[in-house]
Amino acid sequence: MKIEKISLADFKGVTEIFTLDSANLICGPNTSGKTAIIDGLRLALLGYHPKLGKQNKSVFSLASGASMEASIITDNGDMMAYTLTEQQGSIRKEWTEREWDVGLRMQLDPDLFFDSPLAERNKNIFTLLMDDDNYEVLDSLIGDINRISVDESELSKKIVDAIADGARDIFKRSQSANDAFMELTENLREGKSKATDYMRRMEKTLDGLSELASGGGRPLIQSEEFYQNQIDRLRAEIEKESNSVAERRVYLDRIIDLQEKLRLEKEKSSGIKDEARLDSIKVELSELQSATEEQLAVLVTKKGRLEEKIDKVDDLLGDKQGHESLESIYPKLSTGVYMAKIELLVSEGEEVTNVVWEIEPFGKNELMLELSQVEQEIVDVNEAYEETIKPLHAERDKIELIDDRGSNEDKIKMFKDDIEESNEMLGKLKSGGEESLSAMREELSRLEALLRDSTSKEIDMKNLSDARDKANEAAREVEILKQAEKITKGYSERITAKVLDGLLDAMNRFSRSVTNCPYSISGNEIGYYRDGTFVGHESFSGSETSLLRCAVTVAMASRSAFKIAIIDELGRFDETRKSMLLKNVVDMVADGFIDQFIGVDVQTPPNNLSGLNVIELNG
Repeated sequence: MKIEKISLADFKGVTEIFTLDSANLICGPNTSGKTAIIDGLRLALLGYHPKLGKQNKSVFSLASGASMEASIITDNGDMMAYTLTEQQGSIRKEWTEREWDVGLRMQLDPDLFFDSPLAERNKNIFTLLMDDDNYEVLDSLIGDINRISVDESELSKKIVDAIADGARDIFKRSQSANDAFMELTENLREGKSKATDYMRRMEKTLDGLSELASGGGRPLIQSEEFYQNQIDRLRAEIEKESNSVAERRVYLDRIIDLQEKLRLEKEKSSGIKDEARLDSIKVELSELQSATEEQLAVLVTKKGRLEEKIDKVDDLLGDKQGHESLESIYPKLSTGVYMAKIELLVSEGEEVTNVVWEIEPFGKNELMLELSQVEQEIVDVNEAYEETIKPLHAERDKIELIDDRGSNEDKIKMFKDDIEESNEMLGKLKSGGEESLSAMREELSRLEALLRDSTSKEIDMKNLSDARDKANEAAREVEILKQAEKITKGYSERITAKVLDGLLDAMNRFSRSVTNCPYSISGNEIGYYRDGTFVGHESFSGSETSLLRCAVTVAMASRSAFKIAIIDELGRFDETRKSMLLKNVVDMVADGFIDQFIGVDVQTPPNNLSGLNVIELNG
């Protein structure tokens, strides 16, 4: 497919129709409209501008009127148009939308290739370049996997079938053959690792069971009588150790108790009791108690009065019927402005109708708040009292404990003697302690488990046979997975080489005679080898990068369903290299590598370059 015409209307100051051939070079000075043609082509094809993005407002900066249009007509009569129109402050877009794959978008917008993350870039390349023929390799791959033969057992056949079914499933849901090969290889590698680990564990078990079956070395499984004797002996040791531990614990507790009593007796005899200070503390405590009680009495009285007022307000406001004076103020009460301080100014016993009310602007909410504050003051006074008397009580108790020096020497001597005697008894009790007892109990559990599992020699032989079968099955699976991984890796390398070789071949055809070293790929990076050292494109100079961008554009176009290469970077090269590149790309069009080339340059090319349609623009 080729573009025959491109029409621009009020597009960057250009309104004109341009006719294109297979190989085209648009020439002219700056501001002559060269870039307008390329921008129009990309907008009509992509529906957005690579540099300005997809926002209508940004792209409308290219318009030279109230609307702009870029449209193309292909050689098969297909028309694609992109229009922006400004209406009442908003910009409306119309575009003949096409479902282009990511490869075409990368070929028309090289930044999408070079600026994308490496993993995404590689996936995009393979998505573009993998054609339907490459998926036919699946049948060949499955055939080779099915021919894997370790033995003729049913198990081997099941393992091979499972790998083949897995490969079919992966290829069915993968977007590209490269993705499928990567996933299949990873699955096989992971499966082989797990199978190898299991095989090694089974081989270790097999070694132990083989030694048992042959009767050599220390058997893994003994007779019931052997285990029962071991268990009986160990239970007796555990009982003895338990008694010893318990007895030691009694003496240890006694020593701790005696040491505490000794400490207290020494503390008692450490000084002379200060009777004067003791009397002073008692007086101080008494005064604090009296002062606190007085504070609390005042607060409790205040609290009672507040509660009484609140009760009267609630009772009287709830019984307003027949009382003229209350009815006269009720409208005010109902507003919530005067809801509160009501005082009874007459003595009890008089008629209710003679009651006189005095209303003050003091809300019931404020009355409740005052009550809450009084209650908090009561709590604070009690807490302050407790905090104040705590150190006084401690000092008083310490003084009261003190006896005159020397008055309790007999008790101190008695406690020391008891501690020494208890330590002697503790030393005579030999015990490994709780840790030793715990270890014995663990060993008992192990022996009891072995006793439950211990059977005749027949079971030993059966265990050996089962372990041998499992070890052989694991070894068989490992061998099959190894072969499948090797086959898959070989196919992956072949198809990758096929893809990349085609890409590199087109890139090198375009840059032939312009670069000293052909393009190559190392790992995941495009570059070239110089004196045996790979130079990746991340370290290219400016001109090398421009050439690479042009080469990638042409190479991707050569493998795309829409084989049109648009290059607007020719002005970055000198005349000699530019002439070589133009000749190379014209030859690629002639040879069918690409269907159409559209380039842009300031200078007109030499007249001796045949096959190139030159479109000259005036400034």
